[in-house]
Amino acid sequence: MKYLLAIFCFLSIVGNSGCSSTCVLPLTLTEAVPKEPVEEPVQKVPVLVELFTSEGCSSCPPADRLLIDISTKQPYKDAEVITLGFHVDYWDHIGWKDRFSSREYTKRQEEYSRRLRLNSTYTPQIVVDGEREVVGNNRQSVDDAVTKSRGEKADVSLKLQDDQLSINIEKLAAQKGSTVYLAVAESGLRSAVSSGENSGRSLDHASVVRELRAVGKIEAGKKVYTAQVNVPSNGTWKADSLRYVVFVQDDATLKIHGVAAIGR
Repeated sequence: MKYLLAIFCFLSIVGNSGCSSTCVLPLTLTEAVPKEPVEEPVQKVPVLVELFTSEGCSSCPPADRLLIDISTKQPYKDAEVITLGFHVDYWDHIGWKDRFSSREYTKRQEEYSRRLRLNSTYTPQIVVDGEREVVGNNRQSVDDAVTKSRGEKADVSLKLQDDQLSINIEKLAAQKGSTVYLAVAESGLRSAVSSGENSGRSLDHASVVRELRAVGKIEAGKKVYTAQVNVPSNGTWKADSLRYVVFVQDDATLKIHGVAAIGR
């Protein structure tokens, strides 16, 4: 329609030389195309997801697959999940010894049970940000727990050079004393189980904790922490499958105040 109006106006000017008025087009022949609004990138909050599992538990393989899924697909709009798989040792006497199991990880789960006032420990169990626990193979419960754990956290930045890890933590919330932990987690692992509840199955694992160590303490009220630590190494670990996870955990409540991860 705008082109017809333009032609009509042109013809009017040419056909009526005595016309002293100027023809004004209601529309220009070319109009600027409105730009689509640019969405600002969503700042994802890091959320620590810990799975307590065992290769000797027949209910655990779905939870292991869930951990793989959320760590690789990162399905949450506002949360970056950082996953750790702790293999407990109390299933080791029931026909199959889990090669990744550790009594230390069982004790960690027992501490959560005491803080969260649970009657006992069980597998598979997922603990989110040290505050919420759910059955580890229940996807909806895990999604809900992650969604509820997107509150503000300290800024944790990591830099890895050779075998030295630089840690810088800022903007810590009020806390009465916390511990800084370093976990070495390996993905892409598979086990062929030949006995026990999962006999005959091949089990895939992600974020298997190979080592967990406390690397520092943060005094009550402190908001900044810096350190340089040597990362653990082992000839049986695949370097390109490792991630180094640093998290700040409240000594009293076990709440996670900050977490970050870095790979090679």
